[in-house]
Parts: sequence; structure tokens; C-alpha cells
Amino acid sequence: MQSTPLRTPATRSADALPHPGRHIDGAALARFFDMRLPSGMAHVFLGLATVCVLVITGLIGVGVHYLYRGEIVRHAEAMAGSVAEAVLEQERETLLRRSSTGVVSVALGSEAAPAFDKRVRRLLRPFGIYKMRILDAGGQPVYGTDGGQPGRAEGADPRVGAVLATGQPRLIPGRRAQVTNLAGSVRLNAEVAETWLPIQVSGRTVGVFELHLDISRTHEEIGRLFVLSLLVVGLVLAAAFAALYWPMRRGTARLGAVLNELHQLATTDPLTGTLNRRSLIALAQMQAQAHGGHDSGAVIMVDIDHFKTINDAHGHPAGDEVLRTVSAVLRGSLRQGDLIGRYGGEEFMVVLPGARLNEAAMVAERLRRAVAATTFGAAGLGRAVTVSIGISPWHHASEDILDAVGRADQGLYRAKAEGRDCVRIIAEAA
Repeated sequence: MQSTPLRTPATRSADALPHPGRHIDGAALARFFDMRLPSGMAHVFLGLATVCVLVITGLIGVGVHYLYRGEIVRHAEAMAGSVAEAVLEQERETLLRRSSTGVVSVALGSEAAPAFDKRVRRLLRPFGIYKMRILDAGGQPVYGTDGGQPGRAEGADPRVGAVLATGQPRLIPGRRAQVTNLAGSVRLNAEVAETWLPIQVSGRTVGVFELHLDISRTHEEIGRLFVLSLLVVGLVLAAAFAALYWPMRRGTARLGAVLNELHQLATTDPLTGTLNRRSLIALAQMQAQAHGGHDSGAVIMVDIDHFKTINDAHGHPAGDEVLRTVSAVLRGSLRQGDLIGRYGGEEFMVVLPGARLNEAAMVAERLRRAVAATTFGAAGLGRAVTVSIGISPWHHASEDILDAVGRADQGLYRAKAEGRDCVRIIAEAA
């Protein structure tokens, strides 16, 4: 390998670099890896809970609407049946005629029609019925509140024919743009129910009552009940999910804190607070891929001189304090975006993404000077602490970072061999 001593001009210009900024630590590594910690789980739960409340309320609304709609139909059918039964009971003698052979039919004489009409209208008015017709066994009208002429031939109505044939009532709900009740009042956009009920005598269908009911008021009342029901269901569901959300939020916050702590333990060196070797190399490789268009970078290896002597003379607690202090000095002397980690023992590794070799040399010299100028009184040392530094360029598009680490290590060994407290560069493999 080719060894290149650090040139004096580069050393003199080290202070011209930008002011050191924030280094990338374990928290930054977590953000770089875009970790999904449980702090977002509460928000996901809140979103899912909101969707669930809406979906469940909607499904319940569909079911309740179906039930209420059925209740409206049953109410209208029961009302129509009661009215038809009342009319038949009151007007049986007027409406039903028995022939000489004993056959009963539905008929209404012209002389009895005016009085019958008055009585029927008086009977129907309280029930919201705006139209009634009475048809005979042939499906022809005998009487109608709409002014139809009794006995007038009409085309066959399949609904009337179905009731005559089966003897079963039929009801069709719907909406009309306008209806006028028997009192002359007009209602717009009315909900109506059109019913056909058989007139049966001795088990035989002899005619049909056709009743048209205005059920708007019933529909509105049930509609209000429907809205209130959905509101109650929605509030109950929201309260239930809220009761689950707050404990979950507290739990996920605690879990997130624990996972953050575990992540810090997994990615950082517990003594110095810098990245550990595995995280440093992984982050450097990912950062190089993110900046794949720039085939430049540098690796710096830093080793504390005579560290074994420090441990032997002052004890391991003093050595630990030296490691903590040196790591803090190194971190404080790096540029924004530079990476630093404890590579092992008293050795630190620095990665300078996008840096040219001369820039890396200036950074390395600044690191060396900063450590040499630091007082280690807390460690009980009576002398200065120095570091030896090796540098290598890293062409990440064509080589693995460990190749650059190996060359920087060679530079570090060269610095140790040439007196320590200096910087040496291994530019490329021999």
C-alpha cells in the first residue's frame, strides 16, 4: 500500500472547514431506517376505530331502516284493513247484493250512491286516506272517491286481478309529487301506500277495496326515530372505542419508550453514546446508497494512544472516563451529517459521506488537535491524551466499506509506528 503523510498546508487550513454540526447518533439512525414505533399505533387505532364506528353505524342503519320500512308497511296494511273492514261492516247492506240464486256480489245503486259517498268520506277522513275505490268481482269500479263513474269499463289491472285470484291483500309503498286528501288539503312529496284488499263473503272473493293512504306523517315520525337510533348507536360505539383508545394510547406510549430504549441499546455503544460498529457500518452503507450519484467519501479510524497504560496506571474507571470524554470531543468536532461510532476498545470510526480526501484530512487534523487540547481532570490524569488517526477514501460505488476500513486501519498503524499523535493517509491499495 502507498502511505502518504499529512501535508502541512492541509493542516494549516483545517480551521477553514465549516463549523462542526450535529453528528448522527442512534436516534438519527432510527429516523434514517424509518422505524415504525408504537407511537403511531394509537393514531392507526383511532383511524380504524373511526372507520369501524362509521361502518357499523352504517350497517346498523341499513338494518334499522329495513325494519322501520317494514313497520311502516305493516302499519299501513293494518290501517287499510281496519278501514276496509269498518266500511264493509257499516255499508254491508248497501254494497252487497244477493241474487235469487244466493250468489253475493258487490254493487251500488245510483240512488244510494250520494248518501253512501257522504258517509264513506266522513268515515275515511281521520285515517289519512286520500283515495278509495270499490271494485266488483270483474275488476270494474263500483265506487270511487276520485269521481270515477261506477260501471265504467276499464282495462284489467293486474294488481286487482292478483287479489281477486288469490284472495290475498297487496300493498305497494311509494312517493307521489302531490296528493289531495278528502278534506281538500294538498301535500307535496308525499309518502303513500297503495293497498288492494279482498272483499270476501263465505270464503269467496267478491270484490276489492283499493285504498290509497298518505303515510307521510308516520314516515316522518319513524324517520326521526331512525335518526335518533343511529345517533345513539354512534355515540355508544364512539364511547366504547374511546374507552379502549385512551388505555391503548398510554400503553403504546410506554411501549414506544421501552422500544426506543431497546433500540438505543441495540444501536449505540452504552459507554460513549456513539453508534456501535454494526449500526455505524449499516447506516454508512445505506447513506451511501441514498447518495449513490456521488462516488466519494472517506473513512477515518481514531485510536487513543497509550490507552492500556492509562488503564493500568489509573484504573478502568479512569479509562472509561477518557473514552467518554474523547467520544464527546470527537462528536463535537464533526460536521453535520458525519457519522461516528465506537469500533472496538479504544478505537473510533468516523465516516464522512461525500467528503474528498483533502477535506477528510482537514477533519482528521481538527479531531487530533481537539483531543490534544482537552483536559482530562475528571479522569485523574496528570498528562494530555492524544490520538493517532488513519484515513482512507471510500469509493462506495465500486467497493465495500470494509475495504476502506482496512486501508484506514493501515494508516492508523502507520501513525502509531511513526510516533503517534499524528494523521496518516492510505490513498489506495498497492
